[in-house]
Amino acid sequence: MMQTDRKRTLGFVCLFAVGVILLAYGGWLHAIDVLVSKEAEKPTVSPEQGLPKPPESVAKSEWAVVKDVTFGGLARDGSGRLKQTYTGEAPAAACPT
Repeated sequence: MMQTDRKRTLGFVCLFAVGVILLAYGGWLHAIDVLVSKEAEKPTVSPEQGLPKPPESVAKSEWAVVKDVTFGGLARDGSGRLKQTYTGEAPAAACPT
């Protein structure tokens, strides 16, 4: 009986530890690229190279992205990428407050 209880407790503790590690990875270490400028929708061409410049983006943590989505500060553009709709100086236009 004691051996079974110890195995069950050890299994629970291991699963709990794995869950905490995955939450920490998803919340603090995992980053998502977010387009930051309105000009980023269409790529510009560099005159010296003749190659299109990639759109300006910034890596945000998962927690920051969830917060911005909650306040209406992020939206998907036509290509399916996340785009920042406001920078935080003024509330979003759809914000009821």
